[in-house]
Amino acid sequence: MLATFLVETVACIYALIRWGEGLFGGLAVFLLLSLGIFQWSEYIICKGGDPFLWAKIGHVAITWLPVIGLQLVSMATYRTRFVRLAWGCGAFLSFGIIVSQGIFVAAVCTGRYVIFETQSFFDWTYGVYYLSLLCIALGMLFAALWQKKGDRTLLQWMMFGYLSFLVPTCTLSLLAMHVRGGVPSIMCGFALVMALTVVVCILPRYKAVISRQRKSKR
Repeated sequence: MLATFLVETVACIYALIRWGEGLFGGLAVFLLLSLGIFQWSEYIICKGGDPFLWAKIGHVAITWLPVIGLQLVSMATYRTRFVRLAWGCGAFLSFGIIVSQGIFVAAVCTGRYVIFETQSFFDWTYGVYYLSLLCIALGMLFAALWQKKGDRTLLQWMMFGYLSFLVPTCTLSLLAMHVRGGVPSIMCGFALVMALTVVVCILPRYKAVISRQRKSKR
């Protein structure tokens, strides 16, 4: 957890310095920062920190991940449907996590990941929220690739970024039913691959696309 946090922090700082200009770059930095905050929250829980406080902090951070992802996908595919609704839902859920009492029943450190035990109503709401936004983003990427809209290389790297954490997380959840309480932790662990993909592949490609578009307009 600590190692992942350090890698994501370095990636966040590098992205801010190298690619942080503009909305796309700023959102990418926000995504990396959110991932880092969640890893730090897990680390503090495992070191004996207040599990309920840090569970809230970590979950507020990752609540924004699917929203940021959808916004980045919308900018790459030139489709803006659902984006405002996603930001509104993210804000609503974040506020609910902060002010509500009793959502988090327990947070148990297993050494490899943290199992968060939450109230059933929150499990259902959060699950629908996350799954819906991830599916919408994937659908937009698939549609853009199929219809050959947008930069193909950029879209392919974004697709790879999503699948890099979704495929192993879903596979592990299906094969080992007992780890489902640790899905947020496991997913964010695998999301390290996506974080590196954002910095190494997606941001440079997006900047190249924007630069090419600007030159063509001159």
